[in-house]
Amino acid sequence: MKARRYVLLNRDGTIVVEWHYLSDPSQAELLPSVASGLRRMREQGLGLTVVTNQSAMGQGFNNMMQLDKIHQRMCEFLVKERILLNGIFFCPQVPEPSVLA
Repeated sequence: MKARRYVLLNRDGTIVVEWHYLSDPSQAELLPSVASGLRRMREQGLGLTVVTNQSAMGQGFNNMMQLDKIHQRMCEFLVKERILLNGIFFCPQVPEPSVLA
């Protein structure tokens, strides 16, 4: 059995318009040409997985419910374009202060 290859995609600024701490699902919108690029990857047999750093959660700018709604909206846009994701993974951690200095 041949192993499937996957593309790991950042969410903000790669799939959806980047906002400083996106927390309002109504602001989530696909970037131009994203759908055609993702569709081409799918046609080549690649799996599509989103990985995203969401330190805004750790900082209290949004919560799990808001994040789920943002991802649902993004997926609704993608489904309309006949694109299904294999998964969405996020990291809510806030960088250590020494890392920010």
